[in-house]
Amino acid sequence: MGIVKAVPTPQMVHKPNAEATEALNVNTPLDSVHQSVMSYFGVSQGAVDADMMKHISDWAFENTERPSDALRKIKNLELKLGQPAVGETRYNRLHRWIVIQNQRVELKKQQDLIRNR
Repeated sequence: MGIVKAVPTPQMVHKPNAEATEALNVNTPLDSVHQSVMSYFGVSQGAVDADMMKHISDWAFENTERPSDALRKIKNLELKLGQPAVGETRYNRLHRWIVIQNQRVELKKQQDLIRNR
């Protein structure tokens, strides 16, 4: 028997697909805040729903002042949620979580209103 060598673990590298790197072609321009989030995900404005990116950006920049803090907040949530399912995008998974979280907060407010009557 020979010596068995350990195989290095492959590192995950995010590479945007060709569709995500095409030029901006949507009529609704996004400001630089939303552009920084889109850049983080490696997508262009024409490749993704602008409202979805705005929703993620609004959540990320809530209670933060600097873009680096907002991007760190996104990254931490991505790590918490884990890798998306096959065929699901990173930003779509994050957006679904944000929508559910917002619904949860709204239901909690309604619960408190009923409880305090």
